[in-house]
Amino acid sequence: MLIKSLYLIFILISFVLACMIVVQKLIMCKIKDNIKKSDFVAAIAVLFFLYVLFALLLVIFTPVLMSKFIMLVFALSPFIIGRLATFKSENFYSILQVLIILISGCYIFII
Repeated sequence: MLIKSLYLIFILISFVLACMIVVQKLIMCKIKDNIKKSDFVAAIAVLFFLYVLFALLLVIFTPVLMSKFIMLVFALSPFIIGRLATFKSENFYSILQVLIILISGCYIFII
């Protein structure tokens, strides 16, 4: 029962996070109000924290060894992509991050 609820919460967090990143890139960058922008970015940061936290919890509680390794890669992906990203290639790495988040949500949905 615990593992199923972790799966469901992780899927929900991953899809909400992906949608928020897309909205931030398409809509929030055009808004002039800095307080709204900073609140939105803070919400994305909290969702990234929850994404990594629940991915690490899934690493601990998932019984299959291969799934543990894949979830560990998904849990560390924001840090890996953040380390590789540069200011010039920000859009590319944002798209890559959204794709990895969606793939991780779909992977958990499948298993």
